[in-house]
Amino acid sequence: MKKTILTAAVFLITLALGFGQESSRPQTEFLFSHDKGISFSGFGGPLVEFSNVDGAFGVFIGGGGAAIINQTFFFGGYGMGLTTDQPRYSITLMGENGFPKPLNDLCPQIGHGGFWLGYIHQSHKIIHLALSTKIGWGGITYTQGYYGNRVEELGTDGIFVFTPQAEVEVNLLRWFKLNLGLGYRWVAGADSQYITPTGPQSLLSSGSLSSPIGTVTFMFGNFVK
Repeated sequence: MKKTILTAAVFLITLALGFGQESSRPQTEFLFSHDKGISFSGFGGPLVEFSNVDGAFGVFIGGGGAAIINQTFFFGGYGMGLTTDQPRYSITLMGENGFPKPLNDLCPQIGHGGFWLGYIHQSHKIIHLALSTKIGWGGITYTQGYYGNRVEELGTDGIFVFTPQAEVEVNLLRWFKLNLGLGYRWVAGADSQYITPTGPQSLLSSGSLSSPIGTVTFMFGNFVK
């Protein structure tokens, strides 16, 4: 019995000393922590973009998501694709046998995606301002009719897309806000030319894709600091 009591006493003393040493140890510090006033959250949602595409009204639809630091800065990614049925193109290529090969009713398919960066000013207010930039890469292909097969002879024209814009955000709920933006889509790389009986010819150009834009973004996430 005495031996059992002695063993229990030694155990309790050892445990107490362990807790004392644990409490005296310095606390681990972190670069990003609530103690330093830094919070992380995130959002995601659909994106709608209205613009000019080679002289015609075009609508791009996509989605994106990002991590938010202190409800002020965010970084993430996005993807967009042209959804409207644009005016058709025609071109006559030089066939493999040396004879002209006409291609008519060609519809452009345009998509791009990449990085999404932004700044939110005074996010705690119901209506506030924001700035964002999308930096992405994509391509243009052409199909015979909207649901036709891909025309391999034309290949894919790679493009670079840079889209800065200014925005107004409205806090609707703790987890949902509406973002309305105006900006400019700058496109580079859409300069492929195709060999025709009369010489090189292009279809879409970088200038015909660069355009002022208007955007609507539905943002779902955690918007409380």
